Amino acid sequence: MWTLLVWIISAICYVPLYISYQGVAVPSMLLELKYFFVLIPLIFTLFFLLRNKGIKKWLMEMFELSVRVGALVFSLIIAVVGIFFTNILTVQEWELQTLLVGMVYLFFMALIEEVVWRGYRLRSVAQNRKEVVAILFVSLEWAVWHIPMWAMRNLIGIEEIVFWILYTVIVGCVLGKSYMRYRNILVPVLLHTIFNVFFLMPVHINLFVVLSIWIAIILFERIEEKLKIN
Repeated sequence: MWTLLVWIISAICYVPLYISYQGVAVPSMLLELKYFFVLIPLIFTLFFLLRNKGIKKWLMEMFELSVRVGALVFSLIIAVVGIFFTNILTVQEWELQTLLVGMVYLFFMALIEEVVWRGYRLRSVAQNRKEVVAILFVSLEWAVWHIPMWAMRNLIGIEEIVFWILYTVIVGCVLGKSYMRYRNILVPVLLHTIFNVFFLMPVHINLFVVLSIWIAIILFERIEEKLKIN
């Protein structure tokens, strides 16, 4: 029920914009609905949690384990570096203030998505399914949620949408694995911010970053397991 409502209402947010692209006059107030797209999942999450009196549990679970400050700082540095490389590769002249504002914006957009899709939805699905199945399932749900944005805002074709679904599922798996591994929502939030930054770069760099982080998480997990055994 939650996912279906989120998909439908989120898609409606881009309908006025799409209609305007067809040359039809649309009231500016309706065009502003596009800004609610990313907020719809959060609104429904809060509604479901309030109904079940689960707000406190949700907030506590998202910060179940502490994260080392060094890891957070490193992630932020990587994200900042990504913005500068994006500036170079996209041949744009950005001022420092613009870069910082962009960084803060991407961080909060990532935060809004992660507290919902990983902090709430993944936790819920993982209660009744194996972790790997839950991660893949929610990643696919998350990818499908993006389709109205790609189709109605960016006006891209079916072939490109299929590619971005596959890419988003991979990213979702990395974010989901990082959250289930570290039990702190800040980890996937920072990773998501990094992915959003590198998203502006060529596709092959995107894939390299995503797969590198995925491999790093798996290797780090195995190293930790061996240290515990010894």
